[in-house]
Amino acid sequence: MNVAVCIKQTVDTEAEVRVDSEGRVSTEGQTLVIDPYSEFAVERAVQLKEEHGGEVFVVCVGGDESMPAVRHALSMGADAGYLIDDPALSGVDGAAKARVLSAALERLSVDLILGGCKSADTSSAQTMPRVAELRGLPCVQVVTELTVDVAGATVHATREIDDGVALVDVALPAVVTAQQGPGRAALS
Repeated sequence: MNVAVCIKQTVDTEAEVRVDSEGRVSTEGQTLVIDPYSEFAVERAVQLKEEHGGEVFVVCVGGDESMPAVRHALSMGADAGYLIDDPALSGVDGAAKARVLSAALERLSVDLILGGCKSADTSSAQTMPRVAELRGLPCVQVVTELTVDVAGATVHATREIDDGVALVDVALPAVVTAQQGPGRAALS
């Protein structure tokens, strides 16, 4: 089973976040790390690879400053990393990033696409659902537990909702966004 994970580099969550005059998060002088929600998704993707075989690919939109996030995902067990580095993409919104990621994902043969349920810097939670829509795939968001029935080509997910959790089954291929939990062995 092949899994693609869309990752993002963000300002370290321990840092004081600053915004520029246009209200965007400023990365100047900040320590950048792989987004924690992206990291949850990579961790679960690697576990799925160990359970079912296949490969894990990570895809990131960003400049050279995003390469450490890609390297971090590779050190976690991803098999290949793709950095989409185009100055024209600097500062684009979630809709534009979703279009770029969707086009990149078309070139990969994957059964499941994972990503963070939001990013730690902006918390917009828009990119992955847009990727799902562009790809014509079901999307399950804010997932805390994730299992895959490869033979049945089904994802079994537990997702957070306002007053608890919901159990959701969707057919593969699918897009799933990770909240803290899906990579934790005790929850898987």
